[in-house]
Amino acid sequence: DRGTSATFAPTSGIGARLLLIAHCCLGWFLSFVDIKDAFLLVDQRERILVQKPTWWRMEESAEQSNFWSLRKCLPGQRNAASRFFDFLAEHLQSLGFKSTMLLPSLFRHTERKLMVCSHVDDLVLCGEKEDLEWLVLELRKRFTLQGGEILPRPDQDPNEPIRFLKKRHFFTKAGIVISPHERYSEDLLKLYSLEGRKPKSTPDVSYENYDSRELDDAGKHRFRSAMGTLLYLSQDRPDLQHAVRHLSQFMAKPTAAAEAGVKHVILYLKGTPDLGILLGYQVPSNSKLDEVRGDPGTLEAGTHLVEAFTDADWAGDKSSETRKRHSVSSAMVYVNNRLVSSWSRTQKSIALSSCESEYLSAVSGGAEALYVSRLWSFLVEKGVQAKIVTDSSSCRAFSQRQGVGRLKHVETKYLWLQIGRASC
Repeated sequence: DRGTSATFAPTSGIGARLLLIAHCCLGWFLSFVDIKDAFLLVDQRERILVQKPTWWRMEESAEQSNFWSLRKCLPGQRNAASRFFDFLAEHLQSLGFKSTMLLPSLFRHTERKLMVCSHVDDLVLCGEKEDLEWLVLELRKRFTLQGGEILPRPDQDPNEPIRFLKKRHFFTKAGIVISPHERYSEDLLKLYSLEGRKPKSTPDVSYENYDSRELDDAGKHRFRSAMGTLLYLSQDRPDLQHAVRHLSQFMAKPTAAAEAGVKHVILYLKGTPDLGILLGYQVPSNSKLDEVRGDPGTLEAGTHLVEAFTDADWAGDKSSETRKRHSVSSAMVYVNNRLVSSWSRTQKSIALSSCESEYLSAVSGGAEALYVSRLWSFLVEKGVQAKIVTDSSSCRAFSQRQGVGRLKHVETKYLWLQIGRASC
């Protein structure tokens, strides 16, 4: 099959983060589960023959075949992950769960207070303690599980991380701290032999460095390996996202200047290996921020709030070799004051004004806010209000009227924000 849906399983996406936020907001418990015998339980859909190995010795007969018929999926089989997801989804549905097409790996029980998010054979479970214990017991009847402990425990050590999906989760009194695995920064230091260098105080690599010499093959391979790790780390390290976005532009043709920037970011990681994202149990009120957001009392009873804080740097990406002066968008999306996702992205089109660059950033942030709000509404079964917060008065004015005005080169597809009358 040429399509990816028949080959790869749906990933957790932001679903795992939403379940952690549900734990913080609703007071439910968590459990992290790894299914050890995942693929070996799934039947093959096609007839797959395996040639017998040369070391196999049995009494041969005229009717004996030289092939074996493979009945179950095997680890490493290309479509095994997709087949297992279908198998898992069918089993969860038999237990009373339903999923959403917006994120097929996200499940909610129709009667019990339970949520599940799957990442192939790794599961995040969230729910009331009694319901969660019931679900773990039901899963053990069908699968061989590793983990399944109800968290947080009464004697939970805040300094002892719970490792899941290559991340560390610290259960503290203030909330859950999500931090990448420490081995990533250690591997990056070894990759460039920077163990003896002093850490950097900031991840900023915007200083001008015009050394455009292209790296040799070994240097290119090392640069791309480092960038792959940094791109993964930046998902849980918003402080890295702007620098990583800038350096990722050199993936095709890595230069000496880009390599120096990567070393700078690695040395910053050396000094901040334990930084992460805090999902607080109780978020303190901020009077200045409340003025920006508006009166919380205007929300309907039982309504949850999703906010997208957007900003843009008009023509700020001046360091690329082409000097096209692309703008840079950034956004941070929160559910009930807890961070779900954030990014720093180079805009594809060249904005001719700060209003246009801010508006394009607000459009992308608003789209993500609507997506997150619908996922959260599916989980909690309550009303969710989505807001966009921007510091640009021209962007707010343009968003709250009809028509393109003087921004005549703005594509029509971006004007949905005006029609939606999003709260800015």
